[in-house]
Amino acid sequence: MSKIYSVLYIPILIIISLFSIFGAYIVYLITRDSKKANIVARFWGKLLVLTSFTKVEIIKEDFNLNSKYVIMTNHQSAFDIFILYGYLPLDFTFLSKIEIFKIPLFGIAMKIVGAIGVERGNTAKLKSTISAMQNYMNKNRSLLIFPEGTRSYDGKLLPFKKGGFMLAKKSNAEILPVTLIGSCNVLKKGSFFINPFRKVKLIISKPIETKNKNLNSLMNEVRLVLENNLKKQS
Repeated sequence: MSKIYSVLYIPILIIISLFSIFGAYIVYLITRDSKKANIVARFWGKLLVLTSFTKVEIIKEDFNLNSKYVIMTNHQSAFDIFILYGYLPLDFTFLSKIEIFKIPLFGIAMKIVGAIGVERGNTAKLKSTISAMQNYMNKNRSLLIFPEGTRSYDGKLLPFKKGGFMLAKKSNAEILPVTLIGSCNVLKKGSFFINPFRKVKLIISKPIETKNKNLNSLMNEVRLVLENNLKKQS
C-alpha cells in the first residue's frame, strides 16, 4: 500500500503545487504583498504534509511569535520545505541559492513569497544580499536559512557555511534554532518517492543573541543546539 501511494503522491503533489502557485500569484497581483501570498504557501505546505499522511510533532521552547528571527534549521530532505511552511508558526521566507529560482514555476513562486537569492562565492553581491535581507526583516518578517547549504543523506549534521551567520550578525536579529528529525525517512535525498505514514519532529529552541559574539562562537552555539536535539529526540 505504501509503495502504491508513493507513486500516487507525485500527481497529488503536482496538482496541489500548481493550484497553490496560481493562487499565490493571484493574491500577489491583487495585493502586491508577498506576506499575503505567503499565506497560500503555508496552506500548500500543510496540505502536502497531510496528504502524505506524515505526522508532525511540534516541540516548542520559549520564543516570541511576534518577533522576527533569522531561523537556522538542519536540512534532511526536500520534504523539509513542506513541513516548515506548514507547521512553523512564523511568517518567514527563505534565503536560497540563486539556482533554485531557475526551476520552472517553483522559481516564480519563490519570488512571489519574497525569497532572497544568493550567489555562492560572489562576494561582490554580498552587500546587496544583506540589504535585501534587512529590508525584508524591517517588514517584521523572519528569514529562514539552511546553514549546511545542502541536504544530508543520513540525517546527520553537515559542516555549516559562514554566509548565513554573517548575514544574521549584520542584521542584529536573534537566531531561532529549528531542528527537524525524521524528514529524511519521508523523502530521502536523491529519491522522488515519499514514504507515507511516517513521523517527524519539529523542535523550536530558544532564540540566540547575535550581538557581541564572534562568528565561530555563534556557529558553534547554534550547532550545539541542533546536535543536542538530534541526539535527545532521535
